[in-house]
Amino acid sequence: MRRRHLPLLSGLFGLPGIHGDEMAAWIGLMAPDATPAPIVARLNQELNTTLPMITTPGEFAQRLNADLARFRDVLPHAGIGLD
Repeated sequence: MRRRHLPLLSGLFGLPGIHGDEMAAWIGLMAPDATPAPIVARLNQELNTTLPMITTPGEFAQRLNADLARFRDVLPHAGIGLD
């Protein structure tokens, strides 16, 4: 299904597993897995003072993992792969 206000948006919303307008854009800052916790905490603290609506690293990880799990089965129907 195409959106009236976004006519060039392909039909991801019509794919199995995507219902209505369940998609949202987000931007995340990631660091290598071995980054020490105090460094991650400091980066998060600094971002929270600069950008509105920042989550904790744990909340971001939950969102990322939930989106990956959700779209893992949906994206192949659109010809999109996860690397």
